[in-house]
Parts: sequence; C-alpha cells; structure tokens
Amino acid sequence: MRLDRSERIAGQPVKKVRDFLRYLDSGDMHPDGIARRFGLRDATALVTELVKRGLLAPYERRPGRYVQGPAALQFAAAKFLKPLNREKADKIVREFLERVDAANQKSDFLWSVEKVHVFGSYINPAKDDFADIDLAILLKPRDEGMSRRQFDELEDQRAVESGRQFRNPLEKVLFPRQEVRRFLKVRNPYISLHDFDELERLGVESMVLFSHGERH
Repeated sequence: MRLDRSERIAGQPVKKVRDFLRYLDSGDMHPDGIARRFGLRDATALVTELVKRGLLAPYERRPGRYVQGPAALQFAAAKFLKPLNREKADKIVREFLERVDAANQKSDFLWSVEKVHVFGSYINPAKDDFADIDLAILLKPRDEGMSRRQFDELEDQRAVESGRQFRNPLEKVLFPRQEVRRFLKVRNPYISLHDFDELERLGVESMVLFSHGERH
C-alpha cells in the first residue's frame, strides 16, 4: 500500500495517522488519549472517520476504547515511496529468490527457507503499479534432527557469537531467525516481509514462488 503525503484524514496528515496506528499496535486507547496524541481538544471527528475507514474499531472488552480496525495493519505498514512498474517489481522478486537460494546454502545460518509466497497487488497480472511487494516466508531449523533443547542452546551460542547487544531476551532468542530475514530483505524498502502464519491469518490469495527447495 502506498500513501500520498499530501492526504489528510479528518484534518490530520496521513503520515501522522499512519504513525499513530503503528504506535497503537495491539493496544487500545480512549478518545481522550487519541486527542492528546494528535494535540486535539476533541477527537470525535477523527475517531469517527478512522472507524469509517476501518482503521479503528470499538474494543468490545473495554467499552469506550478503541483498537486497530481490519484495515489498520496494511495502512500502518504503508510507505511513501515512488511506485514500481511490473519490470522493476519482477526484478526485485527474482533477486529475492536468488537470495533465498544463497541463504539456504549458508551453513552458518541455523534456519533455512522452506516456502515463499507472494500476495497482494503483485499477483494481479493486469497490475503495473506497485507500492511494495508482499512476501510471506516460512523458515525451518536447518538441522531438524536436534532436540529442542540442543537447538535452543545452539541458537543462544549463535546469538552470543554475533557480538551484538540485545535490548531484551526475546530479541536474543529471535536473532538466528532475524539474521536470515535481514539477509533476504537487504534493507529494500519495497519488500514487505511477512511471517507465513500472518498470510494464513489474513486468509488472502497468494502465489507460490518457492517451496521445499524449488522455485515455481
């Protein structure tokens, strides 16, 4: 999804709305808190418009508060980038799959790529204008013969040997998987990388690009 910097929603810059939805993430907020976030005296008009667009939704467990709506996830991930044409998008996908092959040959990585699916506007053959490319990947442990405890110890060792400073224990635990993801993405702003379970949760149509060691 691509946003226009000049757009305003209920008088608010679209970037400010996007950043607010990123901040809200999986939390909830009262309209008074939303008003403070936007520097407003009253957020009624803004909340009404965000609900109308599916960006906010009433929180059933806590009446009077709001959570992200069904359209918020895609909106929060939107970028302000120049559009891609089909030729450039295809090139990015080809290069991504080349990195998948390279990642699966790197013996120092503890995780390998099992599947890659693409979804969103890219799978529409008539489309020639893309904000980004949505790719869902499934990773699996490279050595599946290890016990869970052995593999956990190996992951911990890999994280320590990286020499990185981790902000919390979870970041350290996830490092062996994240290093594969970083290798694949190479900081390309047009690649939106998703976990495979996210694709399943969204229930959207997708196209197989790579599965069990073979490109499609």
